[in-house]
Amino acid sequence: MLIFREVEDFIAVTRAGLTLLSTYQADSSDDQRLVQLQRLASYIKSMEWLKHEAAKKRISVFLACQYDYRLAAQKLGIQIDQMHKSISYANKRLSGRIRGVLTLMKEGRWADAELEFQRLIGSHRPFEPFICGTVDRFKPRKSSTVNLIDCRREIEVIAHFTKRKLENILSTVDGVAMSHVLHILLSADPRYIAERLLLSQCIISGELKPEQVIGAIETNQHYSLSGTNIVHL
Repeated sequence: MLIFREVEDFIAVTRAGLTLLSTYQADSSDDQRLVQLQRLASYIKSMEWLKHEAAKKRISVFLACQYDYRLAAQKLGIQIDQMHKSISYANKRLSGRIRGVLTLMKEGRWADAELEFQRLIGSHRPFEPFICGTVDRFKPRKSSTVNLIDCRREIEVIAHFTKRKLENILSTVDGVAMSHVLHILLSADPRYIAERLLLSQCIISGELKPEQVIGAIETNQHYSLSGTNIVHL
């Protein structure tokens, strides 16, 4: 089945009474699924997925003729076999682009389909899920020497530095306590000089572990930046 017809049939099944892809219009009150389908239909009609103007015209006429090869060929003044070749080429090209999106929609995975569609049309921001700076060191690049099943550690690391992961972690802390810690660490409050040095050694330089900071405070002892000298409160 032609991908054009497949999309149209799926729209018709999803919304009773819908018949022609070329005449389908959705409004803001429609179910979100239908809005997604309308955007997919609009993408097809835009012909952005084709390069040559002649090919775009042939597909446009073909859709307007409701998949009638002979009628479309007559309107364009070309042989019917030329029409078949043009449609076959366009069908393969479009199917290669939207097949994944359409399959996800048919499986009811509408959120996944939307994400894939955003990637397709170039409006998806691929680095948006990650904490700023996380993936700056690694340019996305396919490798024929790497098998994904051998990338467990890499997957674990990438998953650890997402905004979702950060939000999950931040949801476990006391907001007032977090603000207090940040005040001591980032301000110039003279009342917390010793504590600020400890926090800097733990959070900024990584010289101390959190339990060492707490232990030093509990025993009224503060380590210097070198971690060797002790300053008593």
